Amino acid sequence: MKTTCGFEARRFDTFEELVANERLLIGRIAQTPNGGKLFFSNAIRLLELIGVELGPEARRRFEEEFPFLETTSCAAFDAIRASSLTQQSRVRIRGLFDRRKK
Repeated sequence: MKTTCGFEARRFDTFEELVANERLLIGRIAQTPNGGKLFFSNAIRLLELIGVELGPEARRRFEEEFPFLETTSCAAFDAIRASSLTQQSRVRIRGLFDRRKK
């Protein structure tokens, strides 16, 4: 099944699956208009938008990896997504996970 952004839906049950598919995630974020800004405004909603479903364990670990998720804004996400204006700044995400962690 395809998402509204045209991506095939993918489910990730473990955090390790997410890390193994980091390039796929970054590619989908990059192909989404204002994807970087949407990620930082509400990463979980962006993942859903690009067809990523997180199982309970993957979501828990993702939220641990990105503690800023507790302060994200649905209103900001909606405003960025709805904007038809050309953005004056661009956020490019080149990596999601800290590979230095053990």
